[in-house]
Amino acid sequence: MFRQTTQGHSAEFIIPIVVLFFLLVVAPILVAQDKPSGHDQSAVLQWHSSLEKAVSESKRLDRPILMEIHGRPWCPPCVKQGKTIMEHPDFIEWAKEKFILLEIEVGEGYSKEKGNPIWVDQFKKFGLPGIPATVLLDRDLQPMGTVFPKSDVSQWLGAANNILATHAIKSQRMTRPSAQIIPFRLTDKNNISVPAVLEDRVALNLMFHTAVDSVSLTQQTTAKIPELVWDKKVASESWGGKSSLRSGQARLAIGSLGVKPVAIFEDVHSGQGTDGKFGPAQLQSDVFVLDFENTQIRILTRVSKGVAAEQDGWQKLDLRVDSGMMLISGQIFSDDQKGSTEFMIHSGFSGYGLLSTEFKSKLPFLSELEIEKKSSLTDSAGNLLTTNRVRIPQFQVGDHTMQRAPFSFFEGSLGKRKFNVLGCEFIRRFDWCFDLQNRCVYLKRNRYFETEYSE
Repeated sequence: MFRQTTQGHSAEFIIPIVVLFFLLVVAPILVAQDKPSGHDQSAVLQWHSSLEKAVSESKRLDRPILMEIHGRPWCPPCVKQGKTIMEHPDFIEWAKEKFILLEIEVGEGYSKEKGNPIWVDQFKKFGLPGIPATVLLDRDLQPMGTVFPKSDVSQWLGAANNILATHAIKSQRMTRPSAQIIPFRLTDKNNISVPAVLEDRVALNLMFHTAVDSVSLTQQTTAKIPELVWDKKVASESWGGKSSLRSGQARLAIGSLGVKPVAIFEDVHSGQGTDGKFGPAQLQSDVFVLDFENTQIRILTRVSKGVAAEQDGWQKLDLRVDSGMMLISGQIFSDDQKGSTEFMIHSGFSGYGLLSTEFKSKLPFLSELEIEKKSSLTDSAGNLLTTNRVRIPQFQVGDHTMQRAPFSFFEGSLGKRKFNVLGCEFIRRFDWCFDLQNRCVYLKRNRYFETEYSE
């Protein structure tokens, strides 16, 4: 299993690990101890420290158990999690009336003679590598998943909710194997986060990346899954240049899709709050809908009649598919200049759009626009890149025209400079129906179309 860490208390845990089983129906573990949190006392949650009491309350109230295993006050990451997560109003609002709350205190320095005497058994039972760790349990005391430290309460709750969604999907898959709806969460950085399960036990949050055709996990994630076997090395090329990736095979279930063996590649980075990424090829269908109104991916056998007839605001566009990339045409305007080019649909880029060096050189007015922001971003291989953002007077895709659209361009020369990109800040403003077999895509404005652009 995972190795216990006795130094540093491992503040970098990012992957939810442990088996997932049933739905959010719940299982307990804790005792009865009121713990003031510094907030309004009417909002303070009741935490138990007795496993027996927590189990009893779980059965009485028919709620799952949230078990936090920590080492406060001697473990700095645990102290930080207590203040920034467990005492945060958003956590209190989320957890009250949903879980039975149990805390297990680990003895100072991982001493077996100190703390709650059951901590050692819980560590072994759930294969925990360090503290703090928060295990979500169903009514049979089976783990749905484990949440490890996050930088803020939003990311922590996002990971916990993805575990609950994954658990619900797995249960749904057992009763309705034909279900083809995959829920997702749009993060603060416009990353599409989808629940998944690796090797039937490791809960993951994977970014849906429209410009890849494989599955990858970050190095930070794979470091916590030592049983993965890496038997190959493959060449890779990212925006910043070429690199070499380790690869292997593992069993993966994405959303409501069945478990299947897939090739796994190891990357340096993924989208905010995700453990890796996967592409449209993993959906196992040529037709799927990316629905931001309902935050779900729907996998279809054919385009619906209403969409195909371009009813209710849907519009059909040509789609070119090249080496796992999907490209559509767009136009950029100024008062006296106009340029048309292809744009790669790239949900892995959280911004609005990127212009290639080649296309930028064809429209002189682009070099005259005021640079409103310089930014740095890191590609999947870990290369640090610098971009300059400008406002394009007008940008058009199909019949949809956007004013003062925020596009960026790279400083310097890049390996994939020939590609122009539409990122998730643009993508989320439409609902999309992709028909890869017939090389077309349908898009429809949604409620995000008129929203302000994210910084």
